[in-house]
Amino acid sequence: MKSNLFILSLLASLLLVMSGCKYPQGPALSLQSPEARIANIWKVVAATDEAGEDDTSSFDNRTYTFAEDGSATLTYTLTILGNSQNVNLDGSWNLLDDETNLQLLLQDVTGLITLNEELIITRLTQDELWLQDQTNDLQTIQLEAQE
Repeated sequence: MKSNLFILSLLASLLLVMSGCKYPQGPALSLQSPEARIANIWKVVAATDEAGEDDTSSFDNRTYTFAEDGSATLTYTLTILGNSQNVNLDGSWNLLDDETNLQLLLQDVTGLITLNEELIITRLTQDELWLQDQTNDLQTIQLEAQE
Protein backbone atom coordinates (compact mmCIF):
# COMPACT_ATOMS: atom_id res chain seq x y z
CA MET A 1 0.00 0.00 0.00
CA LYS A 2 2.82 2.39 0.88
CA SER A 3 4.58 1.70 -2.42
CA ASN A 4 1.41 2.57 -4.40
CA LEU A 5 1.06 5.84 -2.50
CA PHE A 6 4.72 6.61 -3.12
CA ILE A 7 4.37 5.92 -6.86
CA LEU A 8 1.25 8.10 -7.10
CA SER A 9 3.01 10.93 -5.25
CA LEU A 10 6.02 10.63 -7.51
CA LEU A 11 3.86 10.71 -10.66
CA ALA A 12 1.93 13.75 -9.39
CA SER A 13 5.20 15.55 -8.63
CA LEU A 14 6.58 14.78 -12.09
CA LEU A 15 3.42 16.10 -13.74
CA LEU A 16 3.65 19.33 -11.75
CA VAL A 17 7.31 19.84 -12.63
CA MET A 18 6.81 19.06 -16.31
CA SER A 19 3.87 21.44 -16.65
CA GLY A 20 5.18 24.12 -14.29
CA CYS A 21 7.79 25.90 -16.43
CA LYS A 22 5.94 27.99 -19.02
CA TYR A 23 8.18 31.04 -18.90
CA PRO A 24 11.80 31.23 -20.13
CA GLN A 25 13.02 33.04 -17.00
CA GLY A 26 11.00 30.87 -14.61
CA PRO A 27 9.97 29.86 -12.15
CA ALA A 28 10.33 26.14 -12.78
CA LEU A 29 7.45 25.35 -10.46
CA SER A 30 4.66 27.36 -8.86
CA LEU A 31 1.74 26.22 -6.78
CA GLN A 32 -0.29 29.29 -7.83
CA SER A 33 -1.95 29.67 -11.20
CA PRO A 34 -0.62 32.33 -13.58
CA GLU A 35 -3.87 34.30 -13.09
CA ALA A 36 -3.36 34.37 -9.31
CA ARG A 37 0.25 35.52 -9.71
CA ILE A 38 -0.65 38.29 -12.18
CA ALA A 39 -3.46 39.64 -9.98
CA ASN A 40 -1.41 42.29 -8.18
CA ILE A 41 -0.27 45.91 -8.27
CA TRP A 42 2.91 46.20 -10.35
CA LYS A 43 5.48 48.99 -10.62
CA VAL A 44 7.93 49.21 -13.55
CA VAL A 45 11.47 48.94 -12.17
CA ALA A 46 13.46 48.47 -15.40
CA ALA A 47 13.04 48.53 -19.15
CA THR A 48 15.51 47.86 -21.94
CA ASP A 49 15.33 47.98 -25.71
CA GLU A 50 16.48 45.23 -28.11
CA ALA A 51 20.10 46.40 -27.88
CA GLY A 52 19.97 46.24 -24.07
CA GLU A 53 19.94 50.02 -23.69
CA ASP A 54 18.16 51.37 -20.63
CA ASP A 55 14.66 52.65 -21.45
CA THR A 56 13.28 52.80 -17.90
CA SER A 57 12.61 56.55 -18.06
CA SER A 58 9.90 55.89 -20.67
CA PHE A 59 7.96 54.10 -17.94
CA ASP A 60 8.42 56.53 -15.03
CA ASN A 61 5.59 56.47 -12.52
CA ARG A 62 3.68 53.66 -14.29
CA THR A 63 1.63 51.37 -12.11
CA TYR A 64 -0.34 48.42 -13.47
CA THR A 65 -3.17 46.98 -11.38
CA PHE A 66 -4.47 43.58 -12.44
CA ALA A 67 -7.48 42.15 -10.60
CA GLU A 68 -8.40 38.46 -10.51
CA ASP A 69 -11.66 39.22 -12.35
CA GLY A 70 -9.69 40.33 -15.43
CA SER A 71 -10.05 44.08 -14.91
CA ALA A 72 -6.95 46.24 -15.26
CA THR A 73 -5.83 49.81 -14.64
CA LEU A 74 -2.71 51.61 -15.83
CA THR A 75 -1.86 54.77 -13.91
CA TYR A 76 0.87 57.21 -14.90
CA THR A 77 1.75 60.90 -14.98
CA LEU A 78 1.71 62.67 -18.34
CA THR A 79 3.70 65.91 -18.61
CA ILE A 80 3.09 68.24 -21.53
CA LEU A 81 4.72 71.67 -21.70
CA GLY A 82 5.57 71.55 -18.00
CA ASN A 83 2.03 70.64 -16.91
CA SER A 84 1.60 67.27 -15.25
CA GLN A 85 -1.61 65.32 -15.20
CA ASN A 86 -2.42 61.89 -13.80
CA VAL A 87 -3.82 59.51 -16.39
CA ASN A 88 -5.82 56.36 -15.68
CA LEU A 89 -6.48 53.80 -18.38
CA ASP A 90 -9.07 51.19 -17.45
CA GLY A 91 -10.03 47.97 -19.15
CA SER A 92 -9.08 44.33 -19.05
CA TRP A 93 -6.25 41.83 -19.13
CA ASN A 94 -6.30 38.31 -20.48
CA LEU A 95 -3.87 35.40 -20.85
CA LEU A 96 -3.42 34.05 -24.38
CA ASP A 97 -1.39 31.32 -26.11
CA ASP A 98 -1.30 28.72 -23.34
CA GLU A 99 -0.92 31.49 -20.72
CA THR A 100 2.39 32.74 -22.15
CA ASN A 101 1.11 36.06 -23.53
CA LEU A 102 -0.58 38.90 -21.67
CA GLN A 103 -3.17 40.92 -23.58
CA LEU A 104 -3.99 44.43 -22.33
CA LEU A 105 -7.04 46.33 -23.58
CA LEU A 106 -7.16 49.75 -21.89
CA GLN A 107 -8.53 53.25 -22.55
CA ASP A 108 -9.09 56.52 -20.73
CA VAL A 109 -12.57 57.84 -19.91
CA THR A 110 -12.67 59.93 -23.10
CA GLY A 111 -11.62 57.04 -25.34
CA LEU A 112 -8.87 59.23 -26.85
CA ILE A 113 -6.01 57.30 -25.26
CA THR A 114 -6.14 53.57 -25.90
CA LEU A 115 -3.74 50.73 -25.35
CA ASN A 116 -4.14 47.38 -27.10
CA GLU A 117 -1.04 45.26 -26.56
CA GLU A 118 -0.05 41.64 -26.47
CA LEU A 119 3.11 41.07 -24.45
CA ILE A 120 5.15 37.89 -24.01
CA ILE A 121 5.56 36.83 -20.37
CA THR A 122 9.18 35.80 -19.79
CA ARG A 123 9.07 35.59 -15.98
CA LEU A 124 6.11 35.37 -13.61
CA THR A 125 6.48 34.96 -9.86
CA GLN A 126 4.49 36.45 -7.01
CA ASP A 127 6.95 39.36 -6.88
CA GLU A 128 8.19 39.72 -10.47
CA LEU A 129 6.56 40.06 -13.87
CA TRP A 130 8.83 40.40 -16.90
CA LEU A 131 7.26 41.23 -20.23
CA GLN A 132 8.61 41.47 -23.76
CA ASP A 133 6.98 43.72 -26.34
CA GLN A 134 7.63 42.34 -29.82
CA THR A 135 5.99 45.30 -31.55
CA ASN A 136 8.34 47.81 -29.92
CA ASP A 137 11.86 46.66 -30.86
CA LEU A 138 11.74 43.66 -28.50
CA GLN A 139 11.55 45.96 -25.52
CA THR A 140 11.76 44.16 -22.16
CA ILE A 141 9.85 45.53 -19.17
CA GLN A 142 10.50 44.33 -15.63
CA LEU A 143 7.84 44.91 -13.00
CA GLU A 144 7.86 44.26 -9.27
CA ALA A 145 4.89 43.81 -7.01
CA GLN A 146 4.15 46.85 -4.88
CA GLU A 147 4.10 46.20 -1.17
